[in-house]
Amino acid sequence: MLPNPNASVFGRVDLAIPEISSRLVVRHNYSRTQNTPFERSATSGSFPLSSAASATRTTKQTSALQLFTQMSASAFNEFQVGHTASPSVGIPYTLSPVIQASVVRTATVSAGPPGGGMASLGRSTEVGDQLIWQIRPTHTLGLGARIEFFRYNLSGYRNRLGQWAFSSLDSLGRGLASSFILARDFGNSEAPAAGAEPSAYVNDEWRVDDRLTLTFGLRADGLRFSRHPEYNPEVDSILHRRTSDYPSFRPQWSPRFGFAWTPNSDELVIRGGVGLFVGRPPMGWLLNPIRSTGASIKTLTCNAGNAPPFTPYPAPQPTTCTNGVAFKGGPVTLVDRNLNMAQSIRTSLAVERPLPWNATGSIEGLYTRVRSDFVFSNLNLRGPEGVDAHGRVLYGTFDGAGGAKATPVTSSFSEVTELHNQSGGYSWSVTAQLRRPWTDRLEMQASYTYSRVRDVQSVVNGSVGNPLDSWANARPLSGRWDDQTTGISAFEIPHRVVLSATYVARWRHRTTDISLYYVGESGAAFTYGDSTAVAGKPGDLNADGTAADDPIYVPRNAMDPAEIVFTGSDSARQASDFERFIRDTSCLRRQRGRILTRNSCRAPWVNTSNLSVRQSLPALGGHAASLQVDLFNVLNLLDRSWGLLDVPNAWILQYAGRTQTGAPQPVFRFNSTNTHSIQNAESGYQLQISLRYSF
Repeated sequence: MLPNPNASVFGRVDLAIPEISSRLVVRHNYSRTQNTPFERSATSGSFPLSSAASATRTTKQTSALQLFTQMSASAFNEFQVGHTASPSVGIPYTLSPVIQASVVRTATVSAGPPGGGMASLGRSTEVGDQLIWQIRPTHTLGLGARIEFFRYNLSGYRNRLGQWAFSSLDSLGRGLASSFILARDFGNSEAPAAGAEPSAYVNDEWRVDDRLTLTFGLRADGLRFSRHPEYNPEVDSILHRRTSDYPSFRPQWSPRFGFAWTPNSDELVIRGGVGLFVGRPPMGWLLNPIRSTGASIKTLTCNAGNAPPFTPYPAPQPTTCTNGVAFKGGPVTLVDRNLNMAQSIRTSLAVERPLPWNATGSIEGLYTRVRSDFVFSNLNLRGPEGVDAHGRVLYGTFDGAGGAKATPVTSSFSEVTELHNQSGGYSWSVTAQLRRPWTDRLEMQASYTYSRVRDVQSVVNGSVGNPLDSWANARPLSGRWDDQTTGISAFEIPHRVVLSATYVARWRHRTTDISLYYVGESGAAFTYGDSTAVAGKPGDLNADGTAADDPIYVPRNAMDPAEIVFTGSDSARQASDFERFIRDTSCLRRQRGRILTRNSCRAPWVNTSNLSVRQSLPALGGHAASLQVDLFNVLNLLDRSWGLLDVPNAWILQYAGRTQTGAPQPVFRFNSTNTHSIQNAESGYQLQISLRYSF
């Protein structure tokens, strides 16, 4: 059992101030959650002990004050000030090094917390004011400005308690490690990212006549940092880049235009618009250059034959390898000094009109083109070293045991990544919607959306403090890393159906509200990978230093050893099972004889169904009360085989080495019982009961 408690408290006070035609609102929100992700899978190849678990406790407090003032019959003003603090703390179940030991060829047992306990603290204070002024009956002018002061810092780092790997349990018992990694803070790794984000806008709504309304707007956003990363001359001398470079302040202008038109009568409405839109900056990503200059967090790496004697205690971990090697430069994170906030051009056009039988229909098209987005690059990866038999570009070499070794630009630092902008990517969608009130008690709505999304990288794992992980997980590919070609986005949902119905039963003194909500949508896009890490022998088919980005090669015939090789006494059965799996999986079947295209596979259709029933209760002390029952995943309650979330196992092949004769090629294992899973919380129905009292 994993206890994951959460609590939330919200309070608000409204105070009327008629002397100045104002209303003051003071509110505060407090929430606290704790999440303990820990699970064991019989087929994953890894067995974590309980000491490998850790919890993340996040607390968020937001206080705000708003003053609404009716300055005159034609002018309205809103002033607001707010403060938010959001600390998040990693709580390891035990303070010890990470220990991994191979039990059999493809299985490992692990102990100790992987993260070692990390914590973050984000604080921001916002001050803003907006004025709405009706200049004349046909013009309404809006003016606004805000500034947000922020401060964000991170404490802790990966491998701070040490990480040991052993080739067997016998080696663990004798204290003979195959590798040892330890990180230490030699500088100011907990330095915060601090600064301000000012913005201002002007908006004019012009009512040309009773049928046409035009809206013009202009917004400016900027980002100014009060603290920059420290300068590391060693990075400059080797990579010719200054770690002290940081984005400078420059306003980004965002003009907008919109319209609403009823050309002939009140029955038909055409609306649309076009404009530039700026997104909020990723503070976690912009913190990395401050804390990772290569001189603050340094790493000690000892390989087989050079690993020191094992000690399980976190404090006296060894600080040198047996060959005298000591700590070397740690991770380096650079950022383009001309970095812009994410910005895109977006345009929309919609038509809405009444239909027969008291229904209303609409259709809307939306198109977005990326003007500037964020992308991670690995600057320590030297150019391609060659191409394998399947056309996969290689960035390193392989040893006799099949272990991959990337060819770095420099070995002085453990990693070198850069955050910069790119302008590739677009999306478009078309949505059709139908609404009909059957009676004054029953209303139903249905919609269908078809969409397409293309991007250069899909950062689904935006790991704060580990930018190399964000780079590795952002884009599976078999070509060159400097190829910025767009591909299918991991965020694409081609088909989406939404159905909803609301019914209100009115009794003499009570009401009952019943709401049913259903969403059916395409499953997530993904790429089958073939580089699942094995203890002491990580898979990395293109030798670029990570096993997270290698798409599978689909053999023309899995029974042919010239196409794919399996290991183990049951290798023939594995080949037969994999051939059957290819035939039964459409994205693999249609790509035989080549490496999978990025995100060309898709999880099964996802069904989400929720039911809510709210019953009003007799007034308590003259105040309203209600009882509400929410049922999530109604389909699963009706039939336990419905409403299941089927999650494919993207790491379908497990890398086990390379052949020793002929032209070297990868050797794999395939487990036909580990191709997908429905063992998740979303597959079961859940019930929530709440009592509300208003006073």
